[in-house]
Amino acid sequence: MTQQIDDATIERLANEPWYVSARASQIDRFRHSLKLVNKHIPQIQLVYDIGCANGQFSQMLSRLADRVVALDINPERIEQNQCKYELVENLTFSVGNFLEMELPVGCADLVSALEVLYYFNEEQQRQFLAKAAAMLRRNGCILISANVFFAGHFDTQSLQGLVGEYFDVVETRTIYRNLYYKIELPIIRWLDSINYLTKLRIFTPNILLLKRKFYPGFWNTLLLRPSQLMDRFLIPLARWMGIRLLQSMLLYRIVTSFSKIFFPDESRSQLIILARKKNQ
Repeated sequence: MTQQIDDATIERLANEPWYVSARASQIDRFRHSLKLVNKHIPQIQLVYDIGCANGQFSQMLSRLADRVVALDINPERIEQNQCKYELVENLTFSVGNFLEMELPVGCADLVSALEVLYYFNEEQQRQFLAKAAAMLRRNGCILISANVFFAGHFDTQSLQGLVGEYFDVVETRTIYRNLYYKIELPIIRWLDSINYLTKLRIFTPNILLLKRKFYPGFWNTLLLRPSQLMDRFLIPLARWMGIRLLQSMLLYRIVTSFSKIFFPDESRSQLIILARKKNQ
């Protein structure tokens, strides 16, 4: 799933919050999720992808299912996804709050909700799971991923217990990303700083003329003075290197494998659950 890093990719990622479609950690979550789906649901006619965000996972699901309906509460995201994936004929995007939407019951083979459930309070979480169960056909499945390390979010047992009230848990996978996160976040901040500098340099003559200070000491002049070397080589190179590090599955696997072996409790980050609708 590694991307080719060209100018178009860099430009898109520069305008994407948290560089989500580039990150090795995101791709790994998708990889585990798709493996669970492939393993336990051999034939898929209809999927509802709840909280689809940038539509990346919805598009992956469209390769496995006859039809995917992707939902998100953010109208801007949905509009962007409709343009980006307009050629994917079996993928539909709709705006709405899942809990408030009128959706058909007993029709879906899979409901997916990656990193969604913890946005709701406890009562809403139960409403969410009950509604998802009602939408599923007999033996239909739900796919959930959620943080299990932030205060106020789930721990492994509570999340499995909550899902188990409405579904029979088929398989779970644990991601050990907390240590890697300490590497990933500074890279993201680095890329944000580069994007900020790029925008500042558009106004370089006026900034220097007015003696505005955006950086301490000599760094202000060094970073903002006119320089083709900076614009054409150093800044693009720094951005390319940052994105390459975010995309590096080798770096990700080394750090997460080390974490799983030596610090499993401290590094446990996400839990992915595939569960089957309880037969009434």
